[in-house]
Amino acid sequence: MFCFLDYAVLCYNMVVCAALILRYRQNKCTENEVSMTMKNDVLVAEPLLFDVKTTARMLNVCERTIRTLTKMGELPVVKILGRVLYSREDLVEFVRQRSNREANSEQTE
Repeated sequence: MFCFLDYAVLCYNMVVCAALILRYRQNKCTENEVSMTMKNDVLVAEPLLFDVKTTARMLNVCERTIRTLTKMGELPVVKILGRVLYSREDLVEFVRQRSNREANSEQTE
């Protein structure tokens, strides 16, 4: 049975989604800001920053590797109140740079 609360949530999600798409089309926000997911039938914005554990899972490596890459300066961090966090854009750029390095090393061999 469809109750009023379900209808209200659905309407809210549609308004939020439409507003984000409109802002994106008017170049007032980036594609990452528009990125949304559905959780339990509620529209939720994806996080902009990730902790060490989540970052390790996303890159399919162990947490120690993430900490090592951070200490080496290979992986940029965002520090908020002492917490070490990693931005989505930095992670995408890191992977892009690594895949370019691999492609370049294969071409020189």
